[in-house]
Amino acid sequence: DYDELDAFFSVNKKMADKYGIECWTNAESFDRDMPIKFLPIKFDKLRMKLEAAARQKYDKAITFEFSHFMSPQSSYLQAGHLYDRYKEYFEIG
Repeated sequence: DYDELDAFFSVNKKMADKYGIECWTNAESFDRDMPIKFLPIKFDKLRMKLEAAARQKYDKAITFEFSHFMSPQSSYLQAGHLYDRYKEYFEIG
């Protein structure tokens, strides 16, 4: 859960550092709140995931299913909004 992110990322980062492995996070851009039907995640949840990884100095972040859940061309209207919020947060033109 979100309150466990820092502990989870900390343990993974320590193991990666110990063995000389880059540490990336896969910040999923969909939400699992509803059974079977996944929808684009709310930006605040995505932000929490990315900030927790950043606090532990993760090397990079990727996302799963950008084209469905975060792309402005997605059939989900919320996906385009999520992308806009992401760009605003990271000050991307």
